[in-house]
Amino acid sequence: MIRHVVLIKFKDDAPEDAKDKLVQGLRALPEKISEIKYYDVGFDIVKGPNSATVGLVSDFQSLETLESYKIHPAHVEVVENLIKPYLEKITAVDFERE
Repeated sequence: MIRHVVLIKFKDDAPEDAKDKLVQGLRALPEKISEIKYYDVGFDIVKGPNSATVGLVSDFQSLETLESYKIHPAHVEVVENLIKPYLEKITAVDFERE
């Protein structure tokens, strides 16, 4: 099993509704992408100087299914339309779960 963790930091001037739309868009992906085995997304609640805006934790059966997720049209649409226009920084880590 592969765990995919993503931290998304929006620019300070990103509109609040853009943040809400991103979380809604991400939460809709498990219904559209069968490769997703586990999916959880939410807003940072601490809002510290090093905090991301949104965090995502997801699981995939293999690296191949993770790659299928990354290029799936529904995922690409979220990235292109709901993340990139407001993105300051994105960090990801993918590792094997034991």
